[in-house]
Amino acid sequence: MRVVYLHGEKAVIAARLAEREGHFMPRSLLDSQFAVLEEPDPDEESIRLETDRLVGDIVAEIVRELNPPTESRSPVIPQIKPDLKQASATVGPRPSARATTSLRSDLPLAIEDYALIGDCVTAALVGRNGSIDWLCWPRFDSNACFAALLGTSEHGRWQIRPADPAPRVSRSYRDGTMVLETVFETADGRVALIDFMPVGRSNSSLIRVVHGQRGKVARRLHLALRFVTARQCRG
Repeated sequence: MRVVYLHGEKAVIAARLAEREGHFMPRSLLDSQFAVLEEPDPDEESIRLETDRLVGDIVAEIVRELNPPTESRSPVIPQIKPDLKQASATVGPRPSARATTSLRSDLPLAIEDYALIGDCVTAALVGRNGSIDWLCWPRFDSNACFAALLGTSEHGRWQIRPADPAPRVSRSYRDGTMVLETVFETADGRVALIDFMPVGRSNSSLIRVVHGQRGKVARRLHLALRFVTARQCRG
């Protein structure tokens, strides 16, 4: 595994943020991100690239570094067009074929069924089943306290879900934020699970709020903390 480190001057990145419409990250968070940034050590053999280049050129350089050309083979370089106008991050309702989610499985979900929340110091992956299956605590480079993404619930998770094993599930980020709202609907009612991590605090915090919206919905909670490494999970 090799790390790709994109290096950019703060002024350049600030200008790009200003050009993005509807992006979840405001300009005011840039200083805090640079304050906690740690550049890769020389012995990590990272691929360092400057962000003032075109996106296609950056991708081409990464491909060349990871897959050096030989006499009989040339790397396939994807064509990517830069787009500074990004839509706000949204995880909307799934198509009808996926609208109903089974919550009883002990195995991790497909990666597209997770949404990201974070505070610029660390981040968590929240599944459509109400389970946080990945979180390194209290920083990105700390051991994982929730690592079910790499194994099963035995490797750590925090799940809050309806007792009904197959509710209808929809979710989205609240406008302009990284506040994730997952709505479970059963025959008995509807309940929302609101997940977020406040930014700018001295200590990282993970907040989960259960908000009843209609009827009465019985719920289940499973909390298992495991401060382990990925190798321990895979082993």
